[in-house]
Amino acid sequence: MKTFDQVYTENYAVILNYVSFKVQNKAVAEDITSDVFIKAMQYYKSFDESKSKVSTWLHNIANTCISDNFRGLSGNHANRMSVVSEFVNEEGVETFSFTADDDTNDLAERNELMSKVAKAFRSLKPKYRKIATLYFLREMQYSEIADICELPLNTVRVMILRSREMLQSELQRQKLEYAI
Repeated sequence: MKTFDQVYTENYAVILNYVSFKVQNKAVAEDITSDVFIKAMQYYKSFDESKSKVSTWLHNIANTCISDNFRGLSGNHANRMSVVSEFVNEEGVETFSFTADDDTNDLAERNELMSKVAKAFRSLKPKYRKIATLYFLREMQYSEIADICELPLNTVRVMILRSREMLQSELQRQKLEYAI
């Protein structure tokens, strides 16, 4: 089992990027990421590598910290408004949320954008949705996706290419200027 220092060094940037994508505020993202690693450090001795990858475990902690933060259970950012758009994770559970600034117009625009992106993701067949979610939203590498989905690397590459094309087609159909 790796030391916590190794886990932190290997995963900090990935978790910060993940939280930043969902929070879209650098200062808040850094605070939440710090909370993630504080909680991870507290429970690292009880973590069982046979049940989960460290990266999956950290992403779960990050999701909890993000939810807690915007429900007012931690941090000083409880009063920020949030926009929720649903995406389906690899277990088939809709879990991804996005946040916007407090400005009402910005919130409405971001809500509309996220709704259209969510609709585009939901239009994908489940096997493509899973691959697209892991690649575009979780920012995983081809090799990680191949391991998780138990697929050859070239199959993953082709599926990502096809899912990108399907998403772009759906977004264009919705008349949304959005490049993936």
